[in-house]
Amino acid sequence: MPAIAERLPAKYLVKAEAPKTVASREQHEAHIQRLLELQRKAHRSAEESETAKLLVVLIADYEAKRFTIEKAQE
Repeated sequence: MPAIAERLPAKYLVKAEAPKTVASREQHEAHIQRLLELQRKAHRSAEESETAKLLVVLIADYEAKRFTIEKAQE
């Protein structure tokens, strides 16, 4: 019996590697660039829309942990 992926139509297969958690400034920049590419597309596939949502979460998580905003002094 063939594996499930072999039986699925091509439109259901992931075409690009899924984004991973951000561990470096370089990954952060790469994720931002990928998100900008997706946002510039006039018509995104469902897969691309989900990837964009995931990128937003990963970027926000990295920035929340990496960059802190100090409280204003009165």
